[in-house]
Amino acid sequence: MYRKLAVDSMPLTPELAAEFAALPPLPGERDVRVARRMYLLVQLQRGKFSGPDWADGHCVATGLTYRLDGQHSSGMLTTLPEGTHFPTGLLATITHYEFDSMGDAADVFNLFNNPRSVRNNADMMGTYAAQVPELEAYSRDFLVDVANGFYEYEQKRHAAKAKDAVLLPSRERGIYFMVPNRPDFLEYTHWLANFRDRKNSSFLHRSIIVADMLTHRAADAAIAEAFWGLVFSENHPDPDDETRMLAEWFREQLAVSAKPKLDMKAFRRKTAMAWKRFRISQSVAAA
Repeated sequence: MYRKLAVDSMPLTPELAAEFAALPPLPGERDVRVARRMYLLVQLQRGKFSGPDWADGHCVATGLTYRLDGQHSSGMLTTLPEGTHFPTGLLATITHYEFDSMGDAADVFNLFNNPRSVRNNADMMGTYAAQVPELEAYSRDFLVDVANGFYEYEQKRHAAKAKDAVLLPSRERGIYFMVPNRPDFLEYTHWLANFRDRKNSSFLHRSIIVADMLTHRAADAAIAEAFWGLVFSENHPDPDDETRMLAEWFREQLAVSAKPKLDMKAFRRKTAMAWKRFRISQSVAAA
């Protein structure tokens, strides 16, 4: 059996954070999620961290008090990067439980973040987007597509040894819109929004396509605008133009009758060839 004993509110201090972070974790505690810590740090840096809600539990059988909830916030507060000051004037709320034996541990653990109460990715995106006024005009579904494209793009950058590459799990990808020192994510979002009303706007649902769009924009913004504008609108006057051919190939691959598992390498090869030919044609035209 288990029971709630008390709830304490006390001033948040470095000492209190260190004390809570040092509590032994309940056996089986989930691994630390870097994305969750990053999210909390971003909130702190933006002045939107209101103070932690923690929970501990005393096991009668072992005589030990375990950390039940709060590993990420307490860990973040005790490992602040240089230049980030510990918050002042905040309260920490700690709920204290007691349980009879370690046989009750699973039931106690299940009190926190139960998956039946967790919202889906679009719901989660809404909570992130609400914190960035610039995203107010965009739907949650669009932002989920964009964030998934960011992940694919960052995977490519990570493979190329980019030190600032940011890889986030699917439920945490709303963090992309608020990562410190990466304003390009917001810039890319506004750019991608221009393609929502084009003939082939459904291409935005595919992260591999969005990732290639971002790669091209980073390489040459003006040509990327022209190239992808033609692919999405599919309105080049030459019916055999590279952009028309690529758009048609995309549609064939994404059709309901196509294999559900996309050949990512084939997508990249096809797009890379069309992009290369388009850039060459633009250079010749400008000469």
